[in-house]
Amino acid sequence: MSSERFSLTAPVLEIRSLKAGRLKLAMEILAENIDLNEIDTNNLDVIIQNGYEAGEHFAYFLNTIGALIIDRRKSRVIKINRKRLFDPAQFMDHQGLEIEEQDKQSILLEAIDSSDIALESML
Repeated sequence: MSSERFSLTAPVLEIRSLKAGRLKLAMEILAENIDLNEIDTNNLDVIIQNGYEAGEHFAYFLNTIGALIIDRRKSRVIKINRKRLFDPAQFMDHQGLEIEEQDKQSILLEAIDSSDIALESML
């Protein structure tokens, strides 16, 4: 029976190994192509200190950015993870920020089509 168990888990281990290798390659490519002047060392320290949570966010980011690159010519839908409440203080890295007013319907929003967004600048 243990040989049956091994034969079932071997493909799973092989897939994990392949994913780990692809992740390592992706990290090397990102490291080669990133502008280090754009990186805040304080944020890197937070990532180092909160590895598990950072890993969850990073996995979500990798899946999202991959989908955006693949679907570049199609609609650019950004999925919103509603598993956690939005914290503006954490998002903006600024203590004291809070949501004063929020449309109750906004919490039902699970995706945004970025092609529907118009960014304008005004004086």
